[in-house]
Amino acid sequence: MNQPAPAPPHSQTVAADKQFLSRKETAELLKVDFSTLWRWNKSGILKSVKVGPRRVLYKYDDVMNILTLGGA
Repeated sequence: MNQPAPAPPHSQTVAADKQFLSRKETAELLKVDFSTLWRWNKSGILKSVKVGPRRVLYKYDDVMNILTLGGA
């Protein structure tokens, strides 16, 4: 029997059908610090969406583009 290929490591922590990721999830996936996410947001590399006074989210597709293409 053919078994499906194992899923990439990031899919174990984040469901592929998620539209947005938290700051923590994004930092863990990209293996960067929160300060790097802040810099990338300011420079336009990875834009965040502000939700409330302190919470920001990142579009799942944008994060995956950086992860797979090395866009940063």
